Amino acid sequence: MSGAVAQEMHIADYINTIHQKRFTSKVDDDDYMQMLLSASVGNVIRAANRLIERGTADPEALAYAYAQRSNFWKSSTDGWAAAVRDHEHAVQLSTQCKPFYLVRLGEIVAERDWGRAMSYFDQAITLSPQDPYVFFRRGRLYGKAQKNDLALRDFDEVIRLVPHRPAAYIQRAEVWRAVGDIDRALQDYHAAFDRADSQFIKNTQWNLRDKKLYRGEPDGIDNNTFRGAVSDCVRDRGCMVFSGWSAETRDDSS
Repeated sequence: MSGAVAQEMHIADYINTIHQKRFTSKVDDDDYMQMLLSASVGNVIRAANRLIERGTADPEALAYAYAQRSNFWKSSTDGWAAAVRDHEHAVQLSTQCKPFYLVRLGEIVAERDWGRAMSYFDQAITLSPQDPYVFFRRGRLYGKAQKNDLALRDFDEVIRLVPHRPAAYIQRAEVWRAVGDIDRALQDYHAAFDRADSQFIKNTQWNLRDKKLYRGEPDGIDNNTFRGAVSDCVRDRGCMVFSGWSAETRDDSS
């Protein structure tokens, strides 16, 4: 993926490019579908192992198999090193999805080696400098590490690239809350709701109603009553403004 990547590129688009690949045999195809569709960790790992051992699949599909296996290593005891190795293989094999795998590799490595992790993000940005996903994921990582100035810089870049998307406004609002700038946090929350679909607003209204902050009937309308409830929640450090995204309002965190 080069710097010409579309600004709307997202994880779903990456995966769609892989799904379109063809396999050399039905057994490859069967294992690939098992890896994609199984709810069992063991089944996913076994299918990924078989694909990797045969090595007959398209390189992009094989990279995806390594990445899928890596995701399960991360959840196992002492699986960090194996997760890193598998994502390194995915990076080496992939051409179309390399920035995405570099981002995921950086997120895993950041648990133990911050400088090395940031080098992977730098590589991803070099390959895909107009892709908001890379900046979004790095901004979230900076936010978790309380590197607030750097998080704000990345979310600013996401908003520059895709100003109509609510997710970065929500994330930047949380950073403003963390540094104690409530007014800017509220501005970003309202900017996000201006751009969100009605179901996302309705979900948020239900969440604030459960907290006894929103008194109206959840209707998905961004009105003064709703904005007042959002303001009350933002001023309470322990209050989470929203509880989940709707199908139409992209989160970008997956």
